[in-house]
Amino acid sequence: MSGIFWSNTAWYIMLLISSVIIFVIALYRSQNKKLTVAYLFSLLGFLFFGESILTAVLRAYTYHPGLFSDPILDAVFGNYFSQISIASTAVLICVFDLSYIWFFAAALIYYFIDKLFVGLGIYEHFWYKSVYTPIIFVPLFWFIKRWYRKVSDRMEYAVYYFTLFFSVFAATSLTIILILRLLGVQFFHGNFFANPSLDHTETGILYQIVQINYLMFLSELKWGWVKKAAAFSVFFVLQYLLNKSGIVYIAPGWFLTVTVVDSFVCYTWVTLFKHFLCSKH
Repeated sequence: MSGIFWSNTAWYIMLLISSVIIFVIALYRSQNKKLTVAYLFSLLGFLFFGESILTAVLRAYTYHPGLFSDPILDAVFGNYFSQISIASTAVLICVFDLSYIWFFAAALIYYFIDKLFVGLGIYEHFWYKSVYTPIIFVPLFWFIKRWYRKVSDRMEYAVYYFTLFFSVFAATSLTIILILRLLGVQFFHGNFFANPSLDHTETGILYQIVQINYLMFLSELKWGWVKKAAAFSVFFVLQYLLNKSGIVYIAPGWFLTVTVVDSFVCYTWVTLFKHFLCSKH
């Protein structure tokens, strides 16, 4: 293995392993495992979304896991590792119904992780400072715990909508957008940023917002298969127009495959998480 694996990547892998262990403990304790899984993905989507603003728009900091030569793609993967860790810890706090002192303890742990990663040169601050971490994380954990209580109780529509949206957002980011990007068969070009990789990332988020909301709306309709098929055909037409306009690049010969994956896999995630969020046991 290359030296960068031991100097950079290995630390992120250890963070991921600890995150999996933490979540498994929380899941074992949970009385509603389906809801817990859905909530984890919703937190991931919420954190991914917020992180994209901090890293891409506000240029607060960036990650260097050393997985890709493209610094933006490398930072995206670093974001995944980081937010999976935070989401897993937050789920543990929620499931065990930990008190406020644990908010401060968890925030302090992430403060030291922040300092360690900066010191190792595998995480870089621009204007952000390590001291901001506990300042942000304590109210963040408080908000997440209140959100979990509303999800666990009789959800109001607004809570249900945002929880479902962010869970699907995380799932599609990890299983559709990222995989098609790594295969080199789908790229987004919104011309919002000069850097093509950064432009792909942020345009892809806008694409997901529209796509997920459309499919969430479609999933609520009590239509037969004929009308549903017609509704999906509208998505194919829109994808075709986006492809022809250059906003969505799809590799030659991949249009049908990419569009089917984009629509039907995303719709599957919508259906699955709707089932999980409505599960009572």
